[in-house]
Amino acid sequence: MPLAIIAISGLLASKQKTTEIWNEVKDSIGRALERNRSVENMMKILSLSYFDLPSLLKTCLLCLGIFPEDTVIEKKCLIRRWIAEGLFHKEGRYTVHELGEMCFNELVNRNLIQLVIDEHHKLNTCRVHDTILDFIISKSIEDNFVTLVGVPFVPVNVKRKVRRLSIQLDTQGNCIVQKRRLVLSHARSLNIFGNSGEMSRLDEFRHLRIVDFGCWGSPYNGNIEHHIKNIGRLLHLRYLNLRGTRISELPGDIGCLRGLEMLDIRGTFVWELPASIVNLGKLVHLLTDCKVTFPDGIGKLQALEVLKWVDFSLQSLDYMQQLGQLRNLRRLFIDVNERARRLPVSSFCDFSLLEKLGYLKIKNGNTFLPLGTACPVAPSLQKLVLIDSPVLHVPDWMRALVNLQELRIEVKGITQSDLCILGSLPALLKLELEGRYHDSKDRMLTVSAEAGFPYLTKFRYYADQEGINLKFAAGSMPNLEMLVIVLRACRTEALADCFDFGIKNLPRLVTVDCTVEQGDCSSFKAAMKSAGSTHPNRPTVLFSQHIDEDED
Repeated sequence: MPLAIIAISGLLASKQKTTEIWNEVKDSIGRALERNRSVENMMKILSLSYFDLPSLLKTCLLCLGIFPEDTVIEKKCLIRRWIAEGLFHKEGRYTVHELGEMCFNELVNRNLIQLVIDEHHKLNTCRVHDTILDFIISKSIEDNFVTLVGVPFVPVNVKRKVRRLSIQLDTQGNCIVQKRRLVLSHARSLNIFGNSGEMSRLDEFRHLRIVDFGCWGSPYNGNIEHHIKNIGRLLHLRYLNLRGTRISELPGDIGCLRGLEMLDIRGTFVWELPASIVNLGKLVHLLTDCKVTFPDGIGKLQALEVLKWVDFSLQSLDYMQQLGQLRNLRRLFIDVNERARRLPVSSFCDFSLLEKLGYLKIKNGNTFLPLGTACPVAPSLQKLVLIDSPVLHVPDWMRALVNLQELRIEVKGITQSDLCILGSLPALLKLELEGRYHDSKDRMLTVSAEAGFPYLTKFRYYADQEGINLKFAAGSMPNLEMLVIVLRACRTEALADCFDFGIKNLPRLVTVDCTVEQGDCSSFKAAMKSAGSTHPNRPTVLFSQHIDEDED
C-alpha cells in the first residue's frame, strides 16, 4: 500500500487537476481492490502510472528491466544508454543529454525510480523498487522488449526474436544461451551481469548497438578477448562498456566502428590505445583511467564531449596541443603529474579555446595553474575541481569565471582577500574549500555580508590542523542550506573555543554535516548540537568520524 500511494500520487501530480481525472483514478483503484487484494492487482494499480506515460517515457522505463534486482544505477550511464538506444533526437536548444536528464527527472517525479544519496550527499545514482521492477519485467516480456536469461521464475520464449538480451548468471552458469537456441541475429543490445557462459562471439550478432560487459558492479569475468576479437564487424555499435573487465588490449579494428559514441575502459588492463581510435569520428564519451597512452591525432575526434582521464606525462607534445582543437569538449579530467609539470606552459593546449568546456577536473596541477590575471580557461566553465593541487592564493583570473557554479580548491596561504575573490563569483552554488594558514596575524577569517556568496547553497570546509578559523557574520551566505565541516585536528578538546563559528548567522541552514578525522570529537559534537538547537531553523546535525588509513 505505501508503494501504491506513492505511485498514484506521482500519477496525479503529473496530470491536470480536474474532477474527472481524480474520479477516473479513484474508480480504477476501486475496481482493482474490489475483486481481491493480491499482488496481481497491485500490478494493475501500478499500470495506471505506466499507461499515463508518454511513449518515450514508457520506453525509458522498460529499459530499466535490463538490470538485476537492487542494482544501483549511475544516472549518467543510464542516460548514455538511452541515447545509444536512439530514443532522443536533438530538439531546439536542448541536447540529447539534456533531453535524457528531463526524462530521468520525470520518472523520479512520478516515483517510478528512486534516487540514491551517496556518502557525499549527491544524487548521482538511482534504483528501482522491487515491485516496480517486477511490473517492468512483466511488461517487457509481454512486449518482447527484453529477454532475460538466468532470472529465477522468468520464462524465456525461444520462439521470439531477441531484441535486448540481459544475461544474469553467477560464475557457475554455462552454455545456457546456446542450449536455449535463442535467435540472436536481430539483437540490438547485449548486457552481461557476471558470466555469459559459452556464448557466441560478438560478430555473430551483427546488429548490436549496445554491448555492456562492465555492467554496474558485476563486470564480466570471462575471457573477453575471445568475444571482441572481430568487434570491428559490428558496424551499428554505438555503446561499448568494458569497464572492470580483464581485457588488456583493444583490437586494432575498433577504428572501423564509425558509429561508436561511447567507449568505457576504466578499471581494465588497457594501458595504450590503438592508433585507429582516432578514426571514431562520432565518439562522444571516451572514459579511461590514468596511465593510458593516447595516440597522436586526437584532434580528429571532433564529436568528443567527455574525456577522462588524461595523464599528461604519458602523452606526446602533439597530443597535448591537439587537445585544444576539440571545440565540442564539455567535460575534461586531466592529471598533471611531476614529469609533466617540468614542461613549459606553452607545451599544453590553450584551454581558453575550449569554449564549450563546462567541467574541468585537474589532479596534481598546483604549478600548472597561473596566478596572474589572464584566465587560462573559457568563461563558460561551470565546474572546476582541483585535486591535490594547492595554490598559494586564489588567482585573480577566477573573477572572470562568471558562470562557475561549483568549485573545489585548496589554498595554502588563505587570507581575507581570497575569500573576497571566491565570494565575488556571481553564479557559485557549491564550494569546497581547504584553507591553510601561513600568517599568524591573519588566522581568523570572517565571512561577512559584504564578502559575497549571494547564491551559495552548499559549503564544504576542510579546517586547518589548528581548528576552525572561520566565522560567519550576520548576513553572510544568505542562501546556504548545507554546511559540511571536516575537522582534521588531532586534539579537538583543546580547540573548543574554535567551535562557535557563528552558524546562527546562516538564516537558511538546513543541514550541518560534521566529520572529525582524528581525535576525540565529544566536545565538538556537544558544541555543534548546542548551536543547532538554538538555531531558528533547528537544522539537522550529523556526525561521523574518519580515521586516516595512512595514519592508523
